[in-house]
Amino acid sequence: MHLIIPIIIQLYLFPIFLTTENHDAVVAVEDAIQIEILNEKMVSFEFSMKYMARRKQVQIRSAVPIESLRIRDSIERERNYDVRGSSLIMLPKSDFKPGIYMAEVKFQKEPIVVLAKIEVLETLKPSDL
Repeated sequence: MHLIIPIIIQLYLFPIFLTTENHDAVVAVEDAIQIEILNEKMVSFEFSMKYMARRKQVQIRSAVPIESLRIRDSIERERNYDVRGSSLIMLPKSDFKPGIYMAEVKFQKEPIVVLAKIEVLETLKPSDL
């Protein structure tokens, strides 16, 4: 019995070591949205805009409540989001097709307008390979 338990434990733990190496490679490929805040030096409060690959969404966090969010694509189509008073905005990746977008964020108590460039890279699906 003492010999069987270590063998069983090794059989259960061995797949965990194999999947962690592959999981890191998948996350690196999954990072398909690149965000650059163009006037980051002008922002005097805590503000972040990043892509969360695990949740497949763009998260915008601000210490100051946001008044409006406008996103334009390369053909000058715009989308306005009703986010008045929000300090956290989550946009799903499905809202973005491959291309380059410009985001404009206005705040309620600050006169600054934050501009960000969002570049969505084309991702291949397993069926495309």
